[in-house]
Amino acid sequence: MLRSLGIRAAILDGGFSQWRLEHQPIESGAVEPIPGAALTVRVDPKAWVDRARVEAIVRGEETGTLICALSSELFNGTVPTRYRRRGHIPGSRSFPARRLFGSDGAYLQPAELALQAAPVLADAARPLIVYCGGGISAAANALALTLLGETEISIYDGSLEEWAADPALPLVC
Repeated sequence: MLRSLGIRAAILDGGFSQWRLEHQPIESGAVEPIPGAALTVRVDPKAWVDRARVEAIVRGEETGTLICALSSELFNGTVPTRYRRRGHIPGSRSFPARRLFGSDGAYLQPAELALQAAPVLADAARPLIVYCGGGISAAANALALTLLGETEISIYDGSLEEWAADPALPLVC
């Protein structure tokens, strides 16, 4: 997300738990902004897609591969959901974000990550459009795909929250 705004970003793989395991410094309390620091935001329009673009892909009018970051059960519509309807966007491929991480909370090693992604990426048209329920798990997938060398990745941040709310849009179980 930060890169899509033109902000250099890095990820602490393994999160705060990893930071603590490495005995890195931890501070608490109020933080003062750096005087004179400026932020220049440059939005990359290719980083995000809207519902109209996803609809065009579903209709076959535009190329791209839709990738769902939700669990297999939510993808298949076999469990209750918090979204208005169950299932996934037609033509989507399942690539659950939770499968990208080891028990330590860090991303899988590249070789294992590549094995997880291989069925999803096999003959996949570019760009890759990732979605989930609201954009968070999709961002984890987007980063994983970046780690694998993919460069044509966009996020449909409206995700199922938006798609499932419209009964006129198709869902597949």
